[in-house]
Amino acid sequence: MWRVVVLLANVGVAWSYSMGAPSSTCSTMFPLHNGSPAQTSQSPYFFQFIKSTYSPGELISVNLAGNGVLLKGYQIQARDGVGKVVGQFTSAAGGRTINCGVENGALTHQNARDKPGVSFTWQAPNPAVGNIVFIATVLQNYNVFWVNVNSPAITPMMIPQTTPPQPPITTVATVPPPTKPPVTPGPQVTTPAEPPTTKAVTPAPPVVTTEPKPEMTTPVVGRVTLDDTCGNTKGCFVSCEGDHCDYVVTWKDGPDYVDFEVTSTLEIDGVHWIAIAFSSDLKMGDDDTVDCIGTRTNVIVTRSFNEGKSNIRLDTVEGTRGLSMTSGSFKDGVFTCKFRRSKTELVTRRKRQGVSTTAMFDLNQNWYLMFGHGSGTEDSTGFTKSMHRDNPVVTPSRVDFQSVDVIGETARYPLIKIHAILMIIAWILCTGVGIVAARYYKPVWTTTNIMGQRIWFQIHRTCMVTALVLTLIGFIIIFVEVGGYSQIPKIEGKEYLQAHPPLGIIVTILAIVNPIMSIFRPGPKDEKRPIFNWAHWSVGMLAHILSVIAICFGLEMKKSTAPSYSVWVVVGYVIYHVIMEIVLKSFDLYLDKSDTGRIDALGMTNTGATAQNGNHGNHFKAPPPAYTERDTIKNPKDSTVKKLLLVFHMGIATAFTITLILVVAIYD
Repeated sequence: MWRVVVLLANVGVAWSYSMGAPSSTCSTMFPLHNGSPAQTSQSPYFFQFIKSTYSPGELISVNLAGNGVLLKGYQIQARDGVGKVVGQFTSAAGGRTINCGVENGALTHQNARDKPGVSFTWQAPNPAVGNIVFIATVLQNYNVFWVNVNSPAITPMMIPQTTPPQPPITTVATVPPPTKPPVTPGPQVTTPAEPPTTKAVTPAPPVVTTEPKPEMTTPVVGRVTLDDTCGNTKGCFVSCEGDHCDYVVTWKDGPDYVDFEVTSTLEIDGVHWIAIAFSSDLKMGDDDTVDCIGTRTNVIVTRSFNEGKSNIRLDTVEGTRGLSMTSGSFKDGVFTCKFRRSKTELVTRRKRQGVSTTAMFDLNQNWYLMFGHGSGTEDSTGFTKSMHRDNPVVTPSRVDFQSVDVIGETARYPLIKIHAILMIIAWILCTGVGIVAARYYKPVWTTTNIMGQRIWFQIHRTCMVTALVLTLIGFIIIFVEVGGYSQIPKIEGKEYLQAHPPLGIIVTILAIVNPIMSIFRPGPKDEKRPIFNWAHWSVGMLAHILSVIAICFGLEMKKSTAPSYSVWVVVGYVIYHVIMEIVLKSFDLYLDKSDTGRIDALGMTNTGATAQNGNHGNHFKAPPPAYTERDTIKNPKDSTVKKLLLVFHMGIATAFTITLILVVAIYD
């Protein structure tokens, strides 16, 4: 029997320790730890304030931290000059409030795990009660703790009083007659007494002293922080950098349900929504979704389904089936949504084709978890979601909702990276070199062939055929990845990104059309040859320009995971390419002055010279008349400097290409 009593006593003590201080310790703030004494040494823990003054009812942020020492538990109160508990604790990550004479008048821990400190918000009493001190009992471990850890006093903010100006006050004073010096007695002379004299005295205006108003610090708002129960009692899917998070999704497993909380920073204007979805893969489609949608004053929680790339809203009954304990709010730039989701209850959904099915993703199983947000509309039927602003983020693997894992990474899309790399090689390297070779190097290597073809033509054809092949492969890959045509969400300020898919399609079509045009190329002396030359050049240049624009847009998309500066690398390439063309053109013009028999480097006119074609044997059985002895004389443009410029250009284009490939492939 005694063993049972002792056991129960120990359980009670352990419970009060692990779940925080009981209200019975409000007056003493002394832990119930079987008589363990408090430490008498200097406490390593201390309070930190944003400000040292308070106004009545003001919310004040306070930190309790250790000098490199963790803590397991605590109890914190705010007391006035006579030791009375004052104010209320409104929030604390990982803490809970207890009533100590005042509702929510004390703060304590709710688990016994090590903590680097605690941050909380306290509301000052209204009216002010004079100086206030925070008092804490802090537990480093079960047997080592400090009591009466005091903060510096915070003082009420004094509102400057200005004395209103008073009208001048006239004071009537009686002035005695002046004292006359003594005189030697002589004959008695009687002189009438001088009457009293009165004077009006106007005092100086009162001096008003105004104390300078203490500087006020605006509390930080619109911030989402990581829940310190993540990894302890809750699982979490987060995007955080330092103490700031873009979103936090938490879940806590129950017997036949899972509790969820979704928090995100948003600049809400009108109707907005945040949502999570359970999916069997990384792509949108056939997903079970829970939406929190509304305005600043009204938020509802409902369910919907993603059918293909469309979201299907459920009716009122089915939309709330399997959900309970729902709440939503928007405050200080933070959208918060809470709900309890049944693990296995089925709901009926109606597909667009009119076929009804029952479905619900069983949370006893593992699913990919998605998070998204966007704007919406409101009509007589209620709130309706519009397309998400950004592509939803997805966990990199399936989530076990019975776990307390913290997931800080999002899914990667290797096929999208491969698509980007192929397009960079095709249109930065291959096309960049191929166009320059065709435009400026026809007069170079005029008497040298490779496999029966002019050198410039071999370079041009090799580069452009490679670009075509890589473009087609990249085109197929992206269509397989997105399951068809990619619908880019409209992002405020970046609406131009929606042009990426149509630009890619146009570039692919132009890349196919240009080599087909080459098959029907007229002969060198054909009167239609200049028309072909201009058409061939125009299609190629248009494809090159549009491809570079499409690459810039693609690098800005979230799924590419490319850093923002990658776009400036492409801009740097464009600037270099323009400068290189100016240099080559200027060099040709300089050499033209010494060449009276100029060969048309652009090949836009009909000169009949074989220098304009890859293989003179394509159209002539015998060497054409234009191929004369003069052609065997080295052309001024066939210079070593120009050849070195081509090597230099190929090296720089390769350097830009490798840089972009590394940025896309490595950066996450």
